Amino acid sequence: MLDVFVKAFILFVGDSTIMKTLEKTKTELNGLLVDYACNSIGTSGICEFLNTDKFNEVSDVLGQFQREWDGAECDSEGATSEQEAYMDSILESYVNKLCLI
Repeated sequence: MLDVFVKAFILFVGDSTIMKTLEKTKTELNGLLVDYACNSIGTSGICEFLNTDKFNEVSDVLGQFQREWDGAECDSEGATSEQEAYMDSILESYVNKLCLI
């Protein structure tokens, strides 16, 4: 019985570590997408971060992201809370798409 408990504990701790790593990766990728939108990093930098050689696939996703990001409305004096929420949803959507590559 103790063996089952130990295995369950190890699985729980492992899952917790994996989730923390995934959230950290998503947070970093979120920042990289903002950098990409500002032309501070290119597709190859995103590919390097993702550790993938699928340049064309990443490039396609980033192109879609850039079009949607550029099309998002933002007031000249700063984004409203609704605009910020929309831009956050764009980032979240494309972070998830890139994580699946």
